[in-house]
Amino acid sequence: MRTSNISDKNRASSLLKLSLDYNEKDSVLARFSELICLTSGAMYSQINLIDDENQWTVAECGMEFEHIPVEESICYITINNEEIYEIEDFNKDDQFHAHPLVTGSPHLKYYLGFPFKDEMGVFIGSCCLLHTETLELSDQQIHSLKLINQQVADYLILKKNFNTHSEKLNIQEKLVTKTRHDIRGPLSGIIGFSSLLETEVEDRKTLKNIGMIKQSAKNLLEYAEGSLQYEIDKNKNQIATPVSTIIDRISSLYSMQSTLKEIDLFFDNKCSESCSINSMSSNQIINIIGNVVSNAIKFSPVGGTIGISFGKNSIKDDNFIKVVVEDNGTGIPKDKLEALHKLKFVESQKTESGIQGFGIGLVEALRLLDQKDGNFLISSAVKQGTKVALNFPVHEE
Repeated sequence: MRTSNISDKNRASSLLKLSLDYNEKDSVLARFSELICLTSGAMYSQINLIDDENQWTVAECGMEFEHIPVEESICYITINNEEIYEIEDFNKDDQFHAHPLVTGSPHLKYYLGFPFKDEMGVFIGSCCLLHTETLELSDQQIHSLKLINQQVADYLILKKNFNTHSEKLNIQEKLVTKTRHDIRGPLSGIIGFSSLLETEVEDRKTLKNIGMIKQSAKNLLEYAEGSLQYEIDKNKNQIATPVSTIIDRISSLYSMQSTLKEIDLFFDNKCSESCSINSMSSNQIINIIGNVVSNAIKFSPVGGTIGISFGKNSIKDDNFIKVVVEDNGTGIPKDKLEALHKLKFVESQKTESGIQGFGIGLVEALRLLDQKDGNFLISSAVKQGTKVALNFPVHEE
């Protein structure tokens, strides 16, 4: 049984900030994966990112791999060991000798994994190679594989820094929009007041001065509008994600996980075709909803049902897209429900299959939603299921 630890928490948080699209394999990482095979002579290779719930294969060579629970992940052992991990013969390994890829095609025998860290020193994933025979690699090959592994880590850090920079630009855009509003008000007032004075003043010299003030205010307003619009256009980085796209990606990501437990995912889209979320990146939206869906699947019984609905919602003067994920699973005890609402990490109850869940990725996802000015509400009762309502803010364009 796994136990919750600080590494799981930090890793889940780091991967959320990385904001990768697990539906699409990264072309740069794919080349690194191919290079691993060429360097080692192995038939297969993977580049995996691992959160508190799943191993996500973001690149592979030789064979397509699906995401799997961490309980079935060899690379999860690798990153927890925080050093190179080798299995010379799966058939002699107590934990993985009965794995389907060992007992069946392609009859894997050998594994070698290299863990990698993010810029904060958190182990977030592993580059690994797999082969049908035990490989005896030279010191030069091992050294080259270490270099490739470090290049993968550096590339992912670069992607994270780019995402952070994009978010800062989005904040800057909001500031520019507010500045535009603050400037427009007073200048429009001057123009309006000048127009009023022109109807009441007869002295030509005074009228001329009023006209100059009015024209200067107009010129300044036009200049400010143009300059600020330029800044918005120049820095615009947030592309709205249609609700229909979100549904397609969630369905694609979690259909296999739900099928394995014979769970039906029902999607209900009450939004119009033009509905979209523009307050955060597409991958952040998918990660937030995906963590909730993954937990719902994990704590639902075999043959259960999960409903995922999308609709518009307004709270005071703010507009939201409301996403509701509802299951008929084991439910959450009251004390742990209160802790989740306070965004605290809690060790949750056992799942239907006896696997211990921890909710680390879920808490980090909810924290991200909160940081993006969204909100959530979880209602649950033991043995009666859980309902999670997520409100994603929609900014005026």
